[in-house]
Amino acid sequence: MAIANPPRCIYLDTNILRIVGFTDLAAHFLELKTWADELKAPIAIPKLVWMEWAHDFYENIEKKKIQTKENMRDFRILLGFDSEEFELPGDYVGRLFDTLRGKLKEMGILIIDTPKNISLDELVARATFKIRPFEDKGEKGFRDTIILYTILEDMKNKKIVSSLLVTGDKVFTHKDVSKKIESYKVDIQIATSLEESSKLIKEILDYKARSIIENKEKKLLDFVKSKRSEIFSFVKENAELTEDFITKGGFLSSKQDIFGQIESVVAFEPVEVESAFGRLRSRRDMGYPKNTEPILISVKTTLRVVYSPFLLSRPAVRAPDLSKFKEVVRSTRPRFFGEPTETKLIRNLMVSALAIKNDQGEYSDLKLENASTF
Repeated sequence: MAIANPPRCIYLDTNILRIVGFTDLAAHFLELKTWADELKAPIAIPKLVWMEWAHDFYENIEKKKIQTKENMRDFRILLGFDSEEFELPGDYVGRLFDTLRGKLKEMGILIIDTPKNISLDELVARATFKIRPFEDKGEKGFRDTIILYTILEDMKNKKIVSSLLVTGDKVFTHKDVSKKIESYKVDIQIATSLEESSKLIKEILDYKARSIIENKEKKLLDFVKSKRSEIFSFVKENAELTEDFITKGGFLSSKQDIFGQIESVVAFEPVEVESAFGRLRSRRDMGYPKNTEPILISVKTTLRVVYSPFLLSRPAVRAPDLSKFKEVVRSTRPRFFGEPTETKLIRNLMVSALAIKNDQGEYSDLKLENASTF
């Protein structure tokens, strides 16, 4: 569905911010940023979204801290050396939040404060009568309601008539939510993905503006694809195939494909350059010559890996055979892992590069920097 009026602000929900990325940003976010810049529409997140996103990183660090302590203990026992206990700096949470705020600033994402004038009586009434976003069970409706009110009050204060909310949560399309939006006399369009949000924006831009951006994107992609062999060789030589990358069980991942122990990587092949976009300039890019453009390249790869699946239970012995328990256990050799299995996987990784332009402003060379599986 096309947007009636150009959005003057684009808001992201937590489930969308989580897939934007951290080290190298998702290609679809970079595309959205390109179109948003054309509209002069800032990208923003409610403070509650910021807090949930930051908490994800905090939890991950806490888990890694525990694992690191356990590893250090094992080293002391197995290798017989004394070492100091691993401890994070006392102010590590503050440092983490400063890093995350800096990253959002680099990405061009604003944090919108939670309004102080939300009526507690109204929240209680909506929760009692299950008026969406409040739902029949759980407390999820509370965070969605706060997000909704934050966006509505932000639009009211800034006199924004039309906006776009990118969220994977269907509750924001419910009639109760639509009714609340109408009461503010504003228009909030819903996109369920970064890709869909770019498509919606493109539909309302005039032909000339759209053509300029699309031609620029096509020129970059055509140039990058002309360097396909060079990119593929770089990926094969430099990509670090971590277990997290293979299983999709990595940093902040909510969708793990493989549950088991990776035994070996039988084959790894880059197969397609899928997209290329200008990346946001970071501090590391500031010293580059003016005739260079920092870019991000999405490369589709295939892997064949051998893994031993985790078993959910050990061999059991029926009650009548309890007298033979030791014999049964000894003969069946309880395993934590099943038999090794080979499987084929498709994974996308991101290549950071510098596109170099000649005096005529045409792309002429490509300097590849790193292949990220983070």
